Amino acid sequence: MIIPAVTKLDELQKKYIKHVYDKKFKFAFNLNYHNITLKIDKDDDWNRMHFISYDEKNNHIIGYFKLSLDRSIKSIDSMIMVNFDSNINPIFSNDCKDLINKIFMEYNFIKIKWSVVVGNTYAEENYDKFIKRYGGRIVGIFKNDTIVDNKLYDMKHYELMREEFITSTKKRSKNE
Repeated sequence: MIIPAVTKLDELQKKYIKHVYDKKFKFAFNLNYHNITLKIDKDDDWNRMHFISYDEKNNHIIGYFKLSLDRSIKSIDSMIMVNFDSNINPIFSNDCKDLINKIFMEYNFIKIKWSVVVGNTYAEENYDKFIKRYGGRIVGIFKNDTIVDNKLYDMKHYELMREEFITSTKKRSKNE
């Protein structure tokens, strides 16, 4: 279930602190110098939105989503998605799709842009599968575009347009 991050902020901060220094998550947070807490302003949803993937049955946070908005052109300029579970979690996967649906259908944004550090194989493979399934495209790979652990890495950039998502979702529902 997707819920606003501020509703479980203390629990989210604990999860974040636990994972931010974990080597498995070094690409997820994409930072050389970590903030010890997430910067979530409870009153600012004009430029950013923060959500969590929440398992209501087991009462715990599965993942975190941060959206950076450009409302002037109805675009999500950056989307961060972090699955705190070590394994593939179907709830998190469904919540990713539900959040994108919410972005396009409820909030009426027209485009989502996001990127991944080349080397974050798990995320890169899942993003590639996602755009094959729901539309979108790989914009390109920017060489030596970010630093993680004091090493330069390439960044792979994606975009998904509202109309592509709606069309592919309709096709998928007809075939099921």
